Amino acid sequence: MTDSKAPFPFGFALVLVIASGLYVAVLHDALTIQTGGGEAVIAAAFEGLFLVGGLWLALTLLLIIGAVAGNMPRAAAYAAVPLVPASGVAAFVALDMCSRDQRWAAVFPAALAALLAFYACWARWPRLQAALPPPTVTRTVWGAVFVLSAAAFAAAAIW
Repeated sequence: MTDSKAPFPFGFALVLVIASGLYVAVLHDALTIQTGGGEAVIAAAFEGLFLVGGLWLALTLLLIIGAVAGNMPRAAAYAAVPLVPASGVAAFVALDMCSRDQRWAAVFPAALAALLAFYACWARWPRLQAALPPPTVTRTVWGAVFVLSAAAFAAAAIW
């Protein structure tokens, strides 16, 4: 007799734990960044770049796992190609805003990363897909990622 239960997705869970740690580090960096002279500013920028880059790499890996091992709509995969890198750049831009004493901009990397992680989890776990219809979730998440990314770029241009 075969077991009808799917095995626990250990790889997905491991990447999710790593992404969660990076998420906390990015938010901590955004809310506590201290700037000083020229070298301190450059060091803070590199720290933010590596943290956001690592987080977005982990989120990209989660989305790939969700697409391959789960059930991601094709439209979402097409939307992810330009929106995931754009949202990563928007998160870094928002982190730069935080370094200029605009701590409210931390909402951009926080919300963008949470949306991408949620969508990867939704794509990977059939129970979430059964509870939340694919067209609604796909449109809502990727529309929100687009709007938040554009808002981060607009806010950086204004402030």
